[in-house]
Amino acid sequence: MNDFILTSEAYNYFQGFLERLKSLFNEDGQEAAWFRGDYSKYTDFSEIYMGFADPCDDILLWPSLPATKRRSLQELAQMIDDYNTYYNNKELTDKEVYNDPKWDKIRKFAKKVYDDLKDVKYAGS
Repeated sequence: MNDFILTSEAYNYFQGFLERLKSLFNEDGQEAAWFRGDYSKYTDFSEIYMGFADPCDDILLWPSLPATKRRSLQELAQMIDDYNTYYNNKELTDKEVYNDPKWDKIRKFAKKVYDDLKDVKYAGS
């Protein structure tokens, strides 16, 4: 079963997480901030990582998360964790992250994961 149904509190938390997930593949936001210095609607890689990783760890523990969705989210979480280690070891700039083929692969996979997760149902509806 692939239905993902949440209570009100969990649903609201999950919607916030989806916004953080979108930041992983928001090329326009990344380009505006990381190249033009317009951080009014976006932030740097480190903040994106932290904003994604903490709630992701929580959501992966939810028993209501279907196994197929859990696997893809776990894979993305591992990709992001690995990239964060790479980012810190190489001391990359945000511009270098934006142009990195490894990051592009993460962006594309994050979009797929988002598309798979975005249709969560609210138990009250």
